[in-house]
Amino acid sequence: MLRRMLPILCASLFTASIATVSSVSSLQAAPRTTARYVVTFRAGSVPDKEAGEARSKGWRVRDVYHHAVSGMAVDLTADEVAALAADPNVATIEPDVTMQASVDQSGADWGLDRIDQRTLPLSGTYSYPSSAGAGVKVYVIDTGVRSTHRELAGRVLPGYTLIEDGGGTEDCNGHGTHVAATIAGTTYGVAKAASIVPIRVLDCLGSGSLSAIIAGLDWVLTFNAGAPAVVNMSLGGGSSFTVDVAVQRVIDSGVPVVVAAGNSNVDACATSPARVVGAITVGAIASDDSRATYSNFGTCLDIFAPGTAVTSAGVTSDTATAVKSGTSMAAPHVAGVVALMKSATPSLTPASAARALAANATPGVVTNPGTGSPNRLLFASTTTTAPPPPPPPTSAAPGAFNKTSPSNGTTGQRTSLTLKWNASANATGYQLCLDTVNNNACDATWTNLGNVQSFTLNGLQSKRTYYWQIRATNAGGTTNANASTFWRFTTR
Repeated sequence: MLRRMLPILCASLFTASIATVSSVSSLQAAPRTTARYVVTFRAGSVPDKEAGEARSKGWRVRDVYHHAVSGMAVDLTADEVAALAADPNVATIEPDVTMQASVDQSGADWGLDRIDQRTLPLSGTYSYPSSAGAGVKVYVIDTGVRSTHRELAGRVLPGYTLIEDGGGTEDCNGHGTHVAATIAGTTYGVAKAASIVPIRVLDCLGSGSLSAIIAGLDWVLTFNAGAPAVVNMSLGGGSSFTVDVAVQRVIDSGVPVVVAAGNSNVDACATSPARVVGAITVGAIASDDSRATYSNFGTCLDIFAPGTAVTSAGVTSDTATAVKSGTSMAAPHVAGVVALMKSATPSLTPASAARALAANATPGVVTNPGTGSPNRLLFASTTTTAPPPPPPPTSAAPGAFNKTSPSNGTTGQRTSLTLKWNASANATGYQLCLDTVNNNACDATWTNLGNVQSFTLNGLQSKRTYYWQIRATNAGGTTNANASTFWRFTTR
């Protein structure tokens, strides 16, 4: 259950306009102009009860969330948003946003060949363990999967769809099928015996809503049982703390989540879900080991993998192939390797999987990795068990530092304001916790910000007190600002 969340709004909105018509003495009421919002509830609230109250007011509730977050997706007018914001059971209200598949089109096949060797040139072979990922379920949160494709036939399990076009979990775009076959295809896959569970949250154009992605993650938490599992999310767009929290909930349940870094050639710490602290965030390389020109970069990346001109299953027939480029193609290479690890060690935790990937990776071969990026290239070692925890780092933890603005205890703040802090010695990045409970602890989630000394919050609720903390990070550990004391501010 969600306890506290960061209520920051994303810039681009996915809106749905709905007109309700009623007749009163032959007069027609004006249509309601609505947009879709993701609402989260405070600890102790019952999502079904809150959603029922919303329906009783005539509001259209699209989804109710119980596990990834405690909340709902609902269509509201501007006045209804203001009324709902005053509800003491409401923690956050965030506009729905459009998320996109992270892909471009181009080139030729080479990815599998690269991940089983340390250096170029390519050998023309791909070696993998005989278990080949057997017994592992990989949840592909994407455009769906062509279940009858010969690359995957017999290993696509029943899934879940949030797209209301009658197509179920079948893929009408091609992105999800390409991703799934890169993970587990008999020819093009890393883990050739793993099973695929399609969760369709993107439509035939490769677009979907924030609310659908949260509902997909909620479904994973509701129905994942038994077999070891991995989640792949080759999508993104803007920043959403609601998505960040939902992804972290899945990770906290013991399921590794692999995400695409994004294709905008910017710091991945600015996008969701790439910035989630516990996720395995993947950048893309080209066949010459250079960072792909489109690939995002920065301290939020964990590893690089082949992403340019990757051949995998196509969607036009059961034997079709397609060549695609993007961090969407890099992420499933990593998800496949994690599936190999989970097959060998079903109890492998997300943190252990991330450590194993980092320890086994080929260091220093990615050219132009980008500012702050770890220079690690995915290596699919035949030893797929996780190494022991690393020894204590030799580098010192970041130095003491302080928050500077807004000052502690300030009131009358706008619902959009900028947090500022000074630099911490040796820090390579900073993380934010924004909370609504005064217990000097992070009941929400820590969110990566990158190596910056300010961050702008938008869409805060009025007349609400918030508590915030910044921590500096590097290989040596973390250091909280102001000797671990949260600061507070109150909006007007």
